Amino acid sequence: MWVKPASLFLVANLLYFLFPFFETLNTTLYSQTNYQRYSPLTKVTLENKLEKTRLSLEDYTKVYESKSGSIAKLLLIFFVLLSSVPLYLIYFRKYSYFTDHLTLALEFNSYLIFCLVLIFSPLIQILFFISTNSTFDASNIVSDRSVSLLIGLFMVYFLTRAGLTFYKAGKIEAFTKSLLLILFIFLSLTIYRFLLFYVTILMT
Repeated sequence: MWVKPASLFLVANLLYFLFPFFETLNTTLYSQTNYQRYSPLTKVTLENKLEKTRLSLEDYTKVYESKSGSIAKLLLIFFVLLSSVPLYLIYFRKYSYFTDHLTLALEFNSYLIFCLVLIFSPLIQILFFISTNSTFDASNIVSDRSVSLLIGLFMVYFLTRAGLTFYKAGKIEAFTKSLLLILFIFLSLTIYRFLLFYVTILMT
């Protein structure tokens, strides 16, 4: 049975926010102000916000993160639009209509969310369970770097397959362009997180 990309994306979106084990698309305030490339800027913004609201960091963090989750759901559509732009630019000669690339972007984001919820989340939960009940140390396996690498590999697989089947590209072209696309998609993710922070700050 074939499912429309938009319907599949809505189901994936629901699953992601019902089981929010990853903060990839709903980034915590601590991560926003400490672990992002733009963190020096967001840290200053946060300090100004705390001064204006006269709230402690702990209290404002609760306010911020309760609001951030709902805003992230709305902005997820914006991330789909962002991630469709590099597809359009790189594969413009294959399909000249932007809507074709937007359709694939919906499928890509659905695939990514399903991987996070159905594969990575259970795997990490199992590793943490084993780690806490034995002498096995899972910290290196589930570090941000290793998880990001694994997610990157899943992305390369999907984008290479999409290049072969959707865009009818050759194997070398599809693989090469998948690596290029990942760079642009991570840039899109950075823009998404940056926007999420400032929209949430304005709304709290």
